[in-house]
Formats: sequence, structure tokens, C-alpha cells
Amino acid sequence: STWALLLAILIAATHISQAKVAMVVELFRHGARNPKNGPDAEKVEKVSKKEKGSKESKSKNVETGDSSDDLGELTKIGMRQQYLLGKYMRNRYIIQEKLLSEKYNNEELLVLATDVNRTIMSAQSHLLGLYPLGTGPEISEGGLIVPPFKISEQVKRSVANIKTALPDGYQPIPIICMDREVDRLLSPYKACPKFDEFSKKSYESYPKLADVEKQLKPFLEDLREKNPTAKLKNLKDMRKFASDTMCREMDGETFELTPELRRAMRFSFDFVGILKYAGSDELRRMLGTPMMNELIRLFDSKKAQPDSKLKMVIWSAHDTTIISLLGPLGVFDVECTIKNFKEGKVDEANCPMLPDFAANVVLELHVEGNKEYFVKLIYNGNALDICKAGRADKMCPYETFTKMLKDLTVNFEQVCGLDSHPSLRTNIKEVQIKKIEEKSGGYSYWFIIIGLIVVNLGLVGVFLWARNKMKEYAEVV
Repeated sequence: STWALLLAILIAATHISQAKVAMVVELFRHGARNPKNGPDAEKVEKVSKKEKGSKESKSKNVETGDSSDDLGELTKIGMRQQYLLGKYMRNRYIIQEKLLSEKYNNEELLVLATDVNRTIMSAQSHLLGLYPLGTGPEISEGGLIVPPFKISEQVKRSVANIKTALPDGYQPIPIICMDREVDRLLSPYKACPKFDEFSKKSYESYPKLADVEKQLKPFLEDLREKNPTAKLKNLKDMRKFASDTMCREMDGETFELTPELRRAMRFSFDFVGILKYAGSDELRRMLGTPMMNELIRLFDSKKAQPDSKLKMVIWSAHDTTIISLLGPLGVFDVECTIKNFKEGKVDEANCPMLPDFAANVVLELHVEGNKEYFVKLIYNGNALDICKAGRADKMCPYETFTKMLKDLTVNFEQVCGLDSHPSLRTNIKEVQIKKIEEKSGGYSYWFIIIGLIVVNLGLVGVFLWARNKMKEYAEVV
């Protein structure tokens, strides 16, 4: 009956409302960047090498608007994208969910980035939105703190009236990064020596590759004719060209592209990208394993120690990192991508395109009544029903989620032919998280250790006292 249905909806809504966010892992692509390989890249690179060190070496290229030393760097547009994304995260997880403190607490937040300028600067911009100016620590009056050498009175006076540690209440936040060649977590395709082999096999063995190449051939020839100096031999070149064209358009440049050619370029970007990073089962599993294992470890740790103060982990990385995580979960699919291109439509809800600049993935660990745990995956603001549990909120029961991830993982070291010892990044993370967990609920361990030390010292003292008494007794006798 109608009343029974309304009652069921009310119960379900009440059930959902009881869930609260216990922990969040956010992965985002860096903001908009300058092009790396576009139509004028060769000319820009030659200028850079020829005039290195001269005043003109950093002048902007007339056609691209890019500084010759800025290839691949984060742009001002990218900075703003990440700043706004950080503000969105602050509103959701500080203002609404009250997951994080309103002022930065180093025990609550851990930030990792790949060792690339644009991801580090994206993380900085993102964090400025998460903890904006005015949230930094205040400094007590009296006793001006200066470096251990003499500085001018003018410098001292310039900060005399600043009531915060840094101007405008800026809050610096540490960002951990390491060499991409050994970063198995955020750059598994760089850290795995066999990636190129797997990727080439995935791309070249796709059964419909010849059909797609034939379909895109007229568009490739059109681009070749309009850009005779550009390297445009195949679809992979077309993808690079499309990528750098998107970069330039983000920075305000305009190009005479027909709607059909623009769609074909975007399709080449998605099609080649999916095949290179998620085109085969072995490739998806290999690239996804480090992040999926880390998600399980982080969430398991939070479940085991609910009072742990670590509440948010941020990964600042690349579109290829997002593909590596979401590819094994079936989010990016080459067949529906081809279908949508042929039909001339975009269906982001059911067949997302590859990540644009500042795209973000959020994995929320929810707890209901301090007993049941669920995981919710949100991609660019839309919750994805990754485990088909049938819940209206698209949350996945924790056991189902972890089993799904474990079934998708492989032995990364064995598959890639690497040593079995963990990467430096894992060691860094474990040290950071261990410190946080010890501060959150590990003081008892210290009391035990201190107690044992005191007991041992007491026993040593008793032994020495007894030995002295024995000597005195022997002398008397």
C-alpha cells in the first residue's frame, strides 16, 4: 500500500542519515597545465635550448603564449581550479561533515604528490582552498623571533604588527613526494619496468583497432594538412596533439576546428588513453594494485582504531593515476566510448570520458551506529554504484568493497619484476600514519615501556645495594 511504501522510504532515509563519514581519501588530477608536445612544441624547445640563460629565453612564444621554460607547468587557470576544488572540499568535510578541524591539525591530514611541479603546485593551491588565509596560527606578542644572525631593523619592523605566524594567516601544510621512477602508489606505470610491454600489447591487440584507425583517418589527414610541421603519424600522435590543443584552449587560445574534428580529437584522446592504461585485464590489475592495497590498508586501520586522528589522505597526481584506480572498477570502457563517438553523444553518467584537469575521485569510509562500515566512491561530484548493492545512496558494504578490490589485485613486484621490499613512499606513509596513530591512542604503549624501564632500573639498584652490603659484611667478619 501507499502507507507501507512511505514508511519504507522513511525508514530507509533514517537509516541513511545515521551514517557519518569516518575517513576520506581524495585523488585528483592536477589543474590545467601548459602544453608539452603540441604543434609548436618543437619550435619552443629549440628556442629554449638555443637561448638558455639569455634574457629572451623566458619570453613568451608569439603563437602559443607559453614561456619557453614552462612546458607542462601548471597555469594560473590550473591554480584557480585547484583552489576552488579545495574550497569545495572544505565546505563538505569541514563545514558540513565536520570531519576535519577548522584549523589545520597535522594528525588529521596526510598529503602526497608525485614529484612533478604541476602536481606539487596543484596540491599547494588545493590546500589553500581547504585551509584558506586566516586559518594559520597566531603568534604571541613580545619577543620578536628572528633568524640566528643580524637582520635589518627595516625587516624587523615589516613584521612587527603581524599577529599571525605568517602574513595574512597563511597555513603551510607539508606535501610528501618522491621520484616517480620508484613511486609505485601514484605512478605505478613509471615504477613498473614492464609497463611499456603491457601497454603496447594492450593497445596493439585490441581487435577493433584497425576499424577505429580507418574511421579516424580522414580527421588525422585533415590535421596533418592544417599542421604540416606537427608530428601526426598515427592515433597516438593525434592524442598528444589533442591534449595540447585542450591545454591551449584552457589558456584562452582559439582554434578553427569543426565540431566533427573536435569530437574526433577528443575521441582519440579517450580511446588511446583507455587502451594504453586500462585496455587489458592484466594491465588494469597491475596498475590498480598499489592504490587498491593502500585503500584497504588505510580503511582497515581506521576500522581497527576508530579514534585514530588521521581522517583525510590526499593524493595529487595525474589523469593516468585516476585511470589506474578507476580502470579496474570498470569506470572507463572502450566499447561504450566507441559507441558514443559513433552516435555523437556524451553520457558522463554511464560512460565517463577520461579525467579532465582538476578531476577528482573521493572515497568516503562511512560508519553506521559505530558498527557497520560502507564505502562511497564519488567521481567529479557523482556517486558511482561500483558494487551494485542496491542502496539509494550507492554506498558499498565494506566487506563487499574490500573483497572486490582484493580480487582485482596482483603481486605488483612479481608482475613487474621488482624487488619485494616496499617502496620508499610506503615507508614514509607508514611512519607518518604510525606517528598519528600513536598520538591518537598509543600512549599506553609508552607507559608500558617506561614502566619496564623503571622496574629494570629498580632491580639494578637493589642488586647494587645488596652487593655493597655483602662487601661490608665480609669486611666486618
